[in-house]
Amino acid sequence: MSLRLEMLQVARLAQKPLQEVKSLILHFLYDHLNEDGGFKDRSGNSDLYYSVFALECIHALQGDIPRQNMQKYLLSFSELQKLDFVHLSCLVRAAAAVEIQNDLDGERILELMKEYQAVDGGFNVTKEQQYGSAYANFLLVGTYQDLNVEIASEVQSAIVSNLESLVADDGGYANIPEMKEGNVTATAAAILVLRSWDIPLGNHLGMWLMNHCIQGGFCNSLAFPVPDLLSTATALHALAYLKTDTKAITEPGLDFVDSLWTNRGGFYGNWTDDILDCEYTFYGLLALGHLTL
Repeated sequence: MSLRLEMLQVARLAQKPLQEVKSLILHFLYDHLNEDGGFKDRSGNSDLYYSVFALECIHALQGDIPRQNMQKYLLSFSELQKLDFVHLSCLVRAAAAVEIQNDLDGERILELMKEYQAVDGGFNVTKEQQYGSAYANFLLVGTYQDLNVEIASEVQSAIVSNLESLVADDGGYANIPEMKEGNVTATAAAILVLRSWDIPLGNHLGMWLMNHCIQGGFCNSLAFPVPDLLSTATALHALAYLKTDTKAITEPGLDFVDSLWTNRGGFYGNWTDDILDCEYTFYGLLALGHLTL
């Protein structure tokens, strides 16, 4: 099963605790659909990145996918060279969500993404970098999976080597080498990539992630100990991969996610956030899915 489908499978479990407000969330999501077929970013403009999360939310809640509108929007991106690494990945992921990935020029997309391969063999979201990042490697692997294309063994080996170089002094992963402290999102990305290839991981990683749980949520870095929904959802997802016992944080975790919910139908990203969007709403579903397992 692909990285995308694994997350979607868990997010679907959020339907049970959200049954009474499911219609509110779907209304919030459909309200973010623009006339051109894309979903709104935080400024109200259509964006591939936010469209991915809106589609995954609607799938998770078993709502009606606006397939025709989305197909028109996605196929409008004919000038692929104008998209950056992240948005190339999002184009494929969104297309897979509406099952039209075979209508894309997958070969050309992968060629363009290879331009972001760093000197050390890993991938970065910016061209001509010395080192790859855990986040970019995660996006690349997901893109290959959604296009149903196998990654060449030499590329896989280069990514693994890059990830090994990103291990920080504290045992977590960072997005650049030789860091004293890792961060939760990079560590989660590295875990998902490595486990998808059945590569053994250190036994310490479960405890490392659990140490970043504060007041029921996870913070990305202990240097800034404020929990957020992105770090919480990705940490819980990685902990599930590691088969770490998280029962002790279930109740405070549910309280934390609930504290970010609003009856407008979406989730805030953290306690200081004042804008609702489709991305954090998906992370709310993913976190709840894990906490209700």
